Amino acid sequence: NISGKATVIFLSALLFLALTSFNFLFTVFHQIFFPQGNWMFATDSLIITTFPTPFFTSIAIKIFLLTLPIGILFILVSIHLEHDRKRERH
Repeated sequence: NISGKATVIFLSALLFLALTSFNFLFTVFHQIFFPQGNWMFATDSLIITTFPTPFFTSIAIKIFLLTLPIGILFILVSIHLEHDRKRERH
């Protein structure tokens, strides 16, 4: 139950930040995962031409759309298991 709620809350906060402060979120993400500062590339670099912005946008959306239902599923399974446990006691 807690992990499902944490997942949904985290994803909701992430979505809110992405919609309201994308540049800030983008910078913080890269500072966390690339602390050495090597995440800025020229627009004609191989990595940018191989993996353009739509690729990363698509991956982020897919991760979000796969993770959110899993968090909701955890919550629902937790509720179901708690209901079964209470029913067994009576």
